[in-house]
Amino acid sequence: CLAFSLRGALRRVDKDNSAFHNCLQSVKFLIIDGGLVAVGLLPFAAFQFFCYLRFCNEEYVFPAKVPEFCNGFGSQLPYQYIQSNNWNVGFLRYFEIKQLPNFVLAAPVLYTLGQQNFPRLLRYVILTQ
Repeated sequence: CLAFSLRGALRRVDKDNSAFHNCLQSVKFLIIDGGLVAVGLLPFAAFQFFCYLRFCNEEYVFPAKVPEFCNGFGSQLPYQYIQSNNWNVGFLRYFEIKQLPNFVLAAPVLYTLGQQNFPRLLRYVILTQ
């Protein structure tokens, strides 16, 4: 989001205005878009904070088994801990032999999407440089 915003801010540069005015306009758009990104991340951060408050204190329901994410703020996110321990979800954990039929079923859709979108992506990358 911020890269797209920066690109848009740089495109708004007007050659008739002073460099200071152009810089001020670009900074204004970056602050606005940065604020929008922060607002978008706020619910995620609130959930993480709620989990730390709820499960990482002395009144935890199961004091013998304190979750690993309580060891240090930022070592492991609570949602990541829940996914890995309860659902066996994690980075590249889904790619198992038993999931091969699902990949075979998804192959035509992935091929069609790639065939339609890859040339447009290349054109976008080449034209924006």
